[in-house]
Amino acid sequence: MTEHTLTRYEHAEQALRNEHLMQALYDAGKQVLMESALVTLHGKEHQDRKRLETKIFRRDFMQYFEQELLPDMLAETITPYLESRELERAAVSVRGGVLFSPRLAIEFPPPGEELSETLYEKVVNMDT
Repeated sequence: MTEHTLTRYEHAEQALRNEHLMQALYDAGKQVLMESALVTLHGKEHQDRKRLETKIFRRDFMQYFEQELLPDMLAETITPYLESRELERAAVSVRGGVLFSPRLAIEFPPPGEELSETLYEKVVNMDT
């Protein structure tokens, strides 16, 4: 793989529009959590997925998300920390991302508490 540094906006814009270039930032985690995430897809597969997601993330969905889903997800994220009265910002952020992602994913089974904890443990221990 050849590394390129873009220093001008125009060059960055051209690179982003070049269908032959692919990002590799998330490739390391692709097999763990991001196998079919939009940022890891390329070409027609990326375009098809983006069209699907664009239809979903409209104003009515976001209103439903904020009023119906978000309160329970936030409660699930912070409850373990409320009991211990200790909170580390980075840990809460990771936990929130892990618990939120499956609920927003299109191709993911609805999570239960056990699945959420399993995902959280896998992400936290990814470096070990």
